[in-house]
Amino acid sequence: MIYELNHVGMFVRDAEKSINFYKEMLGAKVVFDHSIPGRVHMAYLQIANGMMELICLEDREANFGYEHICFMTDNIDEDFQRLVQAGYTTIEAPRNAASGNGRLGFLADPSGVKVELIERDSTFRIPTITEGDIREFDHLSIVATDLEASEQFYTQHISMNPLSRKYAEAYDVTFSHLHKGMENLELMHIGESKAEGDRILHIALRVDDVNVMTEKLKSQGVGLDPGYPKAAAFGGGLTAKFSGPDGEKIELVDRKPLQEI
Repeated sequence: MIYELNHVGMFVRDAEKSINFYKEMLGAKVVFDHSIPGRVHMAYLQIANGMMELICLEDREANFGYEHICFMTDNIDEDFQRLVQAGYTTIEAPRNAASGNGRLGFLADPSGVKVELIERDSTFRIPTITEGDIREFDHLSIVATDLEASEQFYTQHISMNPLSRKYAEAYDVTFSHLHKGMENLELMHIGESKAEGDRILHIALRVDDVNVMTEKLKSQGVGLDPGYPKAAAFGGGLTAKFSGPDGEKIELVDRKPLQEI
């Protein structure tokens, strides 16, 4: 059974630089750290209630940033085979994790998003971090070139629950929100013309006041994307976007939680 949306995984150029960025700028805590000298350094960071996996490979020279989303399962062989039989594409069959902690495998969702299933004794999750500026890991946003097919994959086969579907006319984008407990996934249908871009778009963090938070980030040398802050696409409040050390997009919002909209 698939029981948790666990993390978003990304490749980074410099593990220590990225870890320090998320700790100092966004109040992240390291909940797992593992290195194989000369080969790989991987770390799990928790921000509020959500997690990121940072992977630094010594011989990697390109394609840094978000790479996969991960769900926990209590039986990887059964769940992986069930998804393959349903017609979803295998990227990597289940194998032992390089860290020696559990077993993992990868498939592609209908829009080509890389989805990891992992079975291990610990989720690495700690109680929600309440101190600091981040109130909630609001959502993880991914592309849905075929929105209905993506919704079917995540609700029928990954057992996520639908929250809402909203069309933002100003952006010509449909947002479909799903959740697994308090972990939220945003499917963005942005049209076939953009289907060849990044499949994992951004993480979104909820704060008390976007203007206050962005001023704090700018005072520490973090630049905002052009045009931000601006009105959020839905739910009221403001939104702002900026980039992490490897170009990964991070969104701030100060509206109500998705479960309350």
